[in-house]
Amino acid sequence: MADHAESDAEMPYTDVAEDAWYCEAIRWAAEAGVANGCGDGTFRPDREITREEMAVMLYRYEKNVMKGAVEDGESYELVFPDKEEIRSWALEAMSWCAENGLFAGDDTGLLRPGDNAERAALAKILAVYMELGKES
Repeated sequence: MADHAESDAEMPYTDVAEDAWYCEAIRWAAEAGVANGCGDGTFRPDREITREEMAVMLYRYEKNVMKGAVEDGESYELVFPDKEEIRSWALEAMSWCAENGLFAGDDTGLLRPGDNAERAALAKILAVYMELGKES
C-alpha cells in the first residue's frame, strides 16, 4: 500500500495548523485528490463527517490512489427508499459504495446519506473495503 505519511505539497487549507497531529494526513489527502475540503479554502478538521462525505473520500481513494476499476460517470442502481436525499456531488460515490457492499441500509432499509458516520460503521466499511482489495 502507498505511503501516506508525508507530502511535499503546500497545505491548501487555511484552517489546518502546520503543527496539528493530522496535518500531514490532510496534506496527503488533498494532494492525492481524496479530500477536497469545504470549497471555501477550509478543511474544518473538527467537524463531523456525513456518510455521503465519507463515501466520496473512499471512492476518490479507490479511484485516485489505488487506481481501482472506477469509471467517471459509472452508474450503479440504488434501491434505497431515501436515495433522493443523496446530494448530486455524492451520488456516484454513494452508488459505488452501495454496489460494492461498503454501504448498506439500516434496520429500516434507509441509507441515511446526510447522517453523521458512526465509528462502528466506519470500522465495518473499512473491513469490507479491505476485502475488496484482496479480490482484485
